[in-house]
Amino acid sequence: MEIKVAHDVTCGFCWIAIFQIRQLKMEFPDVDFRWVGYEMMPLELEWEKASTPPPAPPANKPKTPTRFEFALEASGVEWPQVQRPRLMRTNNIVHAFEFAYDAGVGNEFIERVYEAYYREGQEVNQVEVIVALAEGLIEDIEGLKAAIEENRYADRVVKFDDEAYSKGIYNLPTFFIGDQRLAEQPTSVLRKAIIEARNLQPA
Repeated sequence: MEIKVAHDVTCGFCWIAIFQIRQLKMEFPDVDFRWVGYEMMPLELEWEKASTPPPAPPANKPKTPTRFEFALEASGVEWPQVQRPRLMRTNNIVHAFEFAYDAGVGNEFIERVYEAYYREGQEVNQVEVIVALAEGLIEDIEGLKAAIEENRYADRVVKFDDEAYSKGIYNLPTFFIGDQRLAEQPTSVLRKAIIEARNLQPA
């Protein structure tokens, strides 16, 4: 059974998904998770919305947890207090992810990149950073750089907004489990969906 996971490395909810998948793979070792690149900020999309800060709350308003804070707590995931690049596009790294899949180390490379971005604040869309992270895992470094330069995997990568919306993807991560699309869901919901999908599979 394969579960596709729509993601972008700059999406905080996708950092949570790293831990969710680790847990689910222990529970369902025969299930394969295949990360699929969905660029939240492709080159064609302007930064205007992403760079506009939200209005400040009233000074006398008590602080309430956000949806993201609830998700972190529900999943038991730590949010690393690290300065990360602001407004980073991911057009290079999504091609590197696909090259890694063709080299047979896709999931391992994705985990390495997420760790570098969230725990170390590395600008993982820079080619030199990608190459450094690939060392010891991907043998054909020159081929990796060529794939990025050529945008070789453009047909595998989905871009926001219109293209992603046309596929019914509005939030990341989205898990494709059976005939369901589950976006930003707690692990318990994903677990239940996997069990239901497996029960529907022919023996």
